[in-house]
Amino acid sequence: MMTDSFEALRLAMAEEQLTSTLRLRLARAVEIKLIGGTVGRTTVYRVNSDELVAKVFHHAPQIKQRRELTAYAFLSTADLPIARLLDSGILPCGAPWILLSCLRGTPVSEIKKRAPDVVAQMSDVMAGTLASLHRLPADASLLFVREHALSVLLQERIAKYARFATWAAEADLPERSLFQAAWSLMQRLRLDDRAGWARKGVFVHGDFSTRNLLAESTDGDIEMTGLLDFERARLGDPAEDLCATYLEDFCWNDRGWAHFLEAYRQRSSEDRGLGLRFVYFFIGHVCEIATWAPGKDDAYYQAGLRALEALLEDHVLLRALPASRA
Repeated sequence: MMTDSFEALRLAMAEEQLTSTLRLRLARAVEIKLIGGTVGRTTVYRVNSDELVAKVFHHAPQIKQRRELTAYAFLSTADLPIARLLDSGILPCGAPWILLSCLRGTPVSEIKKRAPDVVAQMSDVMAGTLASLHRLPADASLLFVREHALSVLLQERIAKYARFATWAAEADLPERSLFQAAWSLMQRLRLDDRAGWARKGVFVHGDFSTRNLLAESTDGDIEMTGLLDFERARLGDPAEDLCATYLEDFCWNDRGWAHFLEAYRQRSSEDRGLGLRFVYFFIGHVCEIATWAPGKDDAYYQAGLRALEALLEDHVLLRALPASRA
């Protein structure tokens, strides 16, 4: 109860300071309305009705603000429907913030609730957008000079996910048998063999799914109008972006997932190890969720478990993976 009260006070203070700061920066009256975010992590506000959007970072705030600033700078000349970065700063309470132009449209995840077939309608557009992001020359941009070499990044990611999978397979969890099966599959993949690694780093969105896509419907046609949320954006492996897409939008639709992957591959550079790395990263991602989500975010944890079960039952996908090695 005390934690909830403290969080409410912190939020109220940040909102008051954001309003005052924007009033000074914009030199006019300002009204803000909370429209999204995650408790204790980020808060998103509509500024002056539909004019602007402000985002305040509360969890790992400096890292997330830096990622957003880097992403908007990098994508500023890309032919993609993204907002314009207008301003940024740090509130007196220490919370970083950014100010963006407002994009039209509704989150596709909301449209999906009343029109489940919207994902199928937008599958080609989603795949094309993700491929466009991955084709951008992020590995040559000075904006990402602070990132490690891709080989180092992959080595760290592979080792991290292996640790999470080992922990989940040995932990006293009700889903232990599921995690043991997932751990066994990871051993088959043998990503220590670099033949299946990505050849270069790409711009990774970090949470590419219908939650962060905007769209509008006109006479039955769906138009994608925006791509949001770059707080997890970085230089990385293209397979990493497939994890959020699968978890949010395709884990119960084998045919839809196969169509999405084929559409993505047709628009992106050849990458023979992509499917192998996706499976490895996704197992590691769900095992990582198991280390913190039970009892804290049970809905997210259960969604991850269901998606992992679906992945392990996808016989078409698994038949394409390497056979076990002695």
